[in-house]
Amino acid sequence: MHAHPLFTGGPVLTPEGRTASAVAVTGDRISAVGHAGVRELAGPRAGVVDLAGRLLPPGPRTSRGRTS
Repeated sequence: MHAHPLFTGGPVLTPEGRTASAVAVTGDRISAVGHAGVRELAGPRAGVVDLAGRLLPPGPRTSRGRTS
């Protein structure tokens, strides 16, 4: 499965405090965070979001565990 969309063109801050230059999203999950190699995951119809130098901060962390 190819990534869609791909965010690139600006710094990407990870929850761990590291900086990357690209993020690939597949379905509703982040499939890769990194640099030039992440772009290879984009399929021919992938939407590329150019961050135009803007920072992409990490989103809120959520727990996947459920209690009933």
